[in-house]
Amino acid sequence: MITLRNLAKNYSGLHAVNSITLEIPSNKIYGIIGKSGAGKSTLVRLLSLLEKPDAGEIYFDDDRVDHLIGTPLLERRRKLGMIFQNFNLFSSRNVFDNIAYPLEITNQPKDKIKSRVHELLAMVGLLDKTASAISQLSGGQKQRVAIARALANYPEILFCDEATSALDPQTTASILQLIKDIQTQMNLTVVMITHQMEVVRDACDFVSVIDDGEIVESGTVKDIFSFPRTKITREFVGTLKPLMDEAIEDLPRYSIKYRLHFTGESTTKPILARLIREYMLDVNILSGSIYTVGNDHIGELIVEFVGQSENLDAAKQHLQEQNVRIEVVDA
Repeated sequence: MITLRNLAKNYSGLHAVNSITLEIPSNKIYGIIGKSGAGKSTLVRLLSLLEKPDAGEIYFDDDRVDHLIGTPLLERRRKLGMIFQNFNLFSSRNVFDNIAYPLEITNQPKDKIKSRVHELLAMVGLLDKTASAISQLSGGQKQRVAIARALANYPEILFCDEATSALDPQTTASILQLIKDIQTQMNLTVVMITHQMEVVRDACDFVSVIDDGEIVESGTVKDIFSFPRTKITREFVGTLKPLMDEAIEDLPRYSIKYRLHFTGESTTKPILARLIREYMLDVNILSGSIYTVGNDHIGELIVEFVGQSENLDAAKQHLQEQNVRIEVVDA
């Protein structure tokens, strides 16, 4: 487990990381999402021991690591892997030599280096690119080389700093699946820094939202998607919806608009049909979406209910009994 206690980092009076306290569980994929300038890249540099905090403490399990210097710091860093947005590969080295580099600087025997590099190439699906120049690779292939290099020394924690931001959607999906497979295979703790909510949805088990240097919301990905509590989180979740609230603002208003949140089994039940039949309501569906988070289905509808007030109250009670969360969009 990674534990942060009142972590802070300032640059010329700017609170890039402002008194963050957080626990990141072991052997899970943990997302940290925020807009540009929110402090997420500074946070990952502190977590990966590339920079020291101005205040606060960092623990890996029960070991404090933020105060390490010299050889103990180098030894701890070797247990960490890092994947960057722009790959950071050596253009003067071919694929094999890029992956071999971390093993060379730790003075591993040549036969062990060869064996480990071929094992990693097989893991990332690039055995046919062993001798290729980096300039001959696609963006997705370059990121696979970077992933293999980050895993060379059997890290305990893998940090991904916007690792898919430079990739097209199809390649992003394949890289995320690769990271998920590697996490399961190697029992890694993976920390993903991103501004893309689809990365959180498709890869992460837990997520924290950072804004202005502070963690404003944390939880399981399912909970965050089902019930985003803060404005910034609702904006991130909203980027995945095919029709946003703004798109329905000009539609005729017959009554109060409601947002219905469905999770699990409630996404497959004919709940609205029952409201129409048993509570004599007219239901005007204004927008809707459904997506998968892990193994769970999460849906949302924006609707207008037209009917007698006592029937509406009874229908809202029925929705709550069916584990459908209901909230007013506007009045």
